[in-house]
Amino acid sequence: ELRQHLRYPRSLLSLQSRVLLQYHQETAATFHGQQDVWDEPQELAENTSPVPYRPEYGLYTIPGETDAAFHLTTVFVPAGRQNLTGVLLGRTDDLGVPESILFDVPVADQVPGPRQVEALVEQDPLISQQFSLWRTGGSQVWTGHLHLVPVGDRLVYMEPVFLAAEADAIPELRRFVVSDGRRVAMTETLEAAIAELEAIEITGPRTAATEDSFTEDEDFLTLPSENSDLMPMQVWPSEALELLEEAESSAQEGNWQGFGAALTELRLLLEGLRD
Repeated sequence: ELRQHLRYPRSLLSLQSRVLLQYHQETAATFHGQQDVWDEPQELAENTSPVPYRPEYGLYTIPGETDAAFHLTTVFVPAGRQNLTGVLLGRTDDLGVPESILFDVPVADQVPGPRQVEALVEQDPLISQQFSLWRTGGSQVWTGHLHLVPVGDRLVYMEPVFLAAEADAIPELRRFVVSDGRRVAMTETLEAAIAELEAIEITGPRTAATEDSFTEDEDFLTLPSENSDLMPMQVWPSEALELLEEAESSAQEGNWQGFGAALTELRLLLEGLRD
C-alpha cells in the first residue's frame, strides 16, 4: 500500500528537535537550573562555512532490532560543547503512523560530535595529502553531508567526497570517508572504507599512501567492539578545557549547580581516560 512508503516529515523532526533542546530534562531541578541544555551541532558546508547539521534520511537497522527501516536522523550536542549527547530518529510503520525514538549518549562515553569528527578528518595525514594532491592538479574538492549511522553496536560517521575538474563541471563522487570518532579511513567504496577502518590500530599512526592504494574490497566488516570508550587524542584535551572553563564561569556567576555539573563531567572524562 501507499502508506507503507510514507516517510517521516523532515519539518516535524526539526520541530521536535528544537523542543528537545530543553525539554528532554527529566527532573524539575535539572530543568530549573538548565544544567543539561542541548544544542544543534554544526557541520561544514562545502568545506568553508559551518551550517546547522540537517536531518537526513537513511535505511539501516537500529540497536535492538533485526530489520532495516527508513529513518530520518538528527543529533544533539551539549550547549557550548561539541561532543555527541543524543540521537533522534523518526520513522513510520507499515500503516504510515509516525514514531520518534530518542537515544541518549552517556556523558562518560565522550562520543565526538560532527564538528569534532570533521576536525579529525582534516587532521588525518593520508586524507590531507590526497586532498592537496587533487587541488594541486586544479580540481575542486569538497565533502558532502556527514551521516551518522548505526553499524553493529556502535555509531559510525560516513561522508562522501566529491571532485570536479573545473569550476562549472558536474561533481563526481570519488571517495567515502568513514570514522568511528577515533580512527578515519577513506577509500573508493563504503564497504572498503569500513573494512579499512577495522584494520587501523587505535594507537598507531596512518602511513602515507599513493593514489593506487585505494582499491575496492567486497567484504563488509563491522567495527570492533573493544576499547569503545576511547576518544581521539585530538579531542579530549579541548573537551576537558571546555568543561574547566564552564566550571570557572559558573563559579564567577554564582551558579553553583552549573559549577558542580561541569566538575562532575570533567571527573567522568578524566576517570574514563585513566581506565
